Formats: sequence, structure tokens, C-alpha cells
Amino acid sequence: MMARRLAKRRGQLALRALLVVEILSGAGLAHAQARAERELEIELDAPATCATSEQIYERVESLTGSLEGSRHLRAEIGFQVLPNAVQVKLRTEEGGEAFARDLETPGCEEAVQTTALILALALRPELRAATASPRTAGEEALASAPAPLPPAGATQAEPAQPPAGATEPALPPTEPAQPAEGTGFATERAPEKTQAKVASPSTWRGVASVGGFGGVGMLPTLVYGFGASGGVRRGGFSGEVYGFFQPALRVAVQDGTTGGDFSLWAFGVRGCLMRPLGKPASHFEAGVCALGEGGQLNANGFGTVTTHSVQTAWGALGAGVGLGMQLGGPWLLRLDTSVLVPLMRDVFQIDDGGQTVRVAQVGEVTGRLELRVGLSF
Repeated sequence: MMARRLAKRRGQLALRALLVVEILSGAGLAHAQARAERELEIELDAPATCATSEQIYERVESLTGSLEGSRHLRAEIGFQVLPNAVQVKLRTEEGGEAFARDLETPGCEEAVQTTALILALALRPELRAATASPRTAGEEALASAPAPLPPAGATQAEPAQPPAGATEPALPPTEPAQPAEGTGFATERAPEKTQAKVASPSTWRGVASVGGFGGVGMLPTLVYGFGASGGVRRGGFSGEVYGFFQPALRVAVQDGTTGGDFSLWAFGVRGCLMRPLGKPASHFEAGVCALGEGGQLNANGFGTVTTHSVQTAWGALGAGVGLGMQLGGPWLLRLDTSVLVPLMRDVFQIDDGGQTVRVAQVGEVTGRLELRVGLSF
């Protein structure tokens, strides 16, 4: 009987002990999270599909191991998602000093990793010396992250030492750190080869699209067709080659008994300069474009005894306005409005039983509206 009571008493004590451990563990985790949020305050302006504050917190903690002992660091981060890149605007404030950094990365994952690395180096400057492996070009570019002062009364941690008997990998020689102009960052000058990789603010990417168009002014009727384009883009500038086909459209005269069927094919080049609309993380952009094209305009008469067929050259120069929207991933939607001036204004007429009948003349100005779905790669 006594043994049963002792066993029951021990079971109750063990249950209470487990409950206390669980409560203390939960409180410790909550305290650690609250402490991390106090030491690193993030204000993020980015599409939810690209990045969240929690993702950046987790990356920073994985790089630093712990944020305990760090002074308060406030970061304002903006991710601007472009069709071929993600622009990062980073503003940090620590100890009454503000720093700014603008970067461009290939995608959202790289933007999160890059931002987390900058913040980790700012919170734990000793990580630079502890990293013995050669750095990538992206990490070399981040060597200029702002480094806060250590807490009052605390000493900076010593760099990690290699194991006994091990040799440290040879790192490229660097020059003494100097403040970067206009940023307040301390930068290390890497070898010329690395500098060449970092100097370019963006990279060239390919773009391709397909869609349809409608227009007025070229003929005495509405015209329409479809086409495709392909080219390159860097930042907000894009250059592309396009081609389109307008199927045969009928222009009738004399109560619809006679007239002509007109078709057109052409190739052209177009250059655009685009800028984001609204906030830095906006999915929308707008800009201006210039274009020129050339091709062949075909006309076939109908309603007469003798069939008339004419092929003439087509050429036009123009300008317009473009609107773009990022659909997610590499996909984008594009709307372009253009005004073109034809270089040749041919007159098309038919001979109807000895009587000359004028069917159409190419207009002085033609307007065009295009809707395309594109892919950036």
C-alpha cells in the first residue's frame, strides 16, 4: 500500500516538473523572439509573394546564431520587383546614425539573402573575420555593410581561429577600409576582377512576347492583326525586334459592289524606357517608346471584270507610351499605344469598265493599340 502511494506521488511530481519545464521553455522562446525584435526592427515594403519580414528575420538569425548583445538596429527595406530583376533599397539607423544602400539582385530569393547578409554583418561585424572561405561576388559587394558599435562595457568577440595544424585559405589582398562617398559605409577594395563583376548595377536579360493589335487611320476601316517580339532588357531600358501580320480586310465602294482587300506584313525595331509607378515595390511600370518598321502592303481588287493586284512597300516611324504589369515570376503583361507616320502614302484604285474608281489611300497618321503577354528570361 505504501509502495503504491510512493509511486503515485512520484508520478505527480514528474508531471508537475514536465509542466514547469514546458512553461519555462515557452516563456524563454517568447522572450528570445521579443528580444530579437527589439534588437532588429524591420519595416518591409515588398510584395507578399516576394518576401516577408519573418523570412528576413529567420535568415539574419541563421547567419548570426543569436542577436543577444547587439544594439538596436532599425531597417527600412523596399523591394521593387521588375520583369528581370529585384531592386533593393535599404535604409538602416543605429546609434543615431543613418545609412543607405541600393542594390539589384536577379530575383526575390537573392534579394532576401542579400538583405539578411547586410543586416547580419551590421549586427555582428566579427562575422567578416570569422568567415575564412572565399566569398562570392555578391558577398564581396556586401562587405560595405554598416557596422554598429559594441554595447557599452562589452568587448568585441575575437575572430574565430582555425584548428591547430590547419592553414587559412589565402584571401585576396585588400586595401584599408575607406568610407564610401555619400553612404557612410566602410568599404573594402577587392581585386579588379571582382570589382568588374560588381560594377554593373544590372544585367542584360532576354524578353519575348506575343499578342494582338488594332489600329485606325491607315485605311478607311479598322485594322487588326497579331504578332510577336523578342529582345533584351537592362534595368528600365529595353530594345526588341518585332513582326506582325494583318490579315486581308475589305474596303468596299459603290454600294459595296467593288473595292479591294488589303493585307500587311512588316518587321520593326522598338526601344523603350520604363519606370515603376507608385511605391518601389509596385508591380506596374510606364514609359515612352520609339519605333520604326517596314514591310509590304498587298491590295487585291474585287467586283470588276479584270482582277487587280498590287504590292507596295510599307514603312513608318512613330512613338508611343507603354504600360507594363508584373504577373508573377517571369511573366508580364504589356499594353502599348503608338502613333505612326507612314513614309509612303500610296493611292489604290481600280478600273471598272473604263471608269477609274478610287478605293483607298494610306492615311497621313495611323494609331495602334497593342496588348501582349511576355516572358523575361
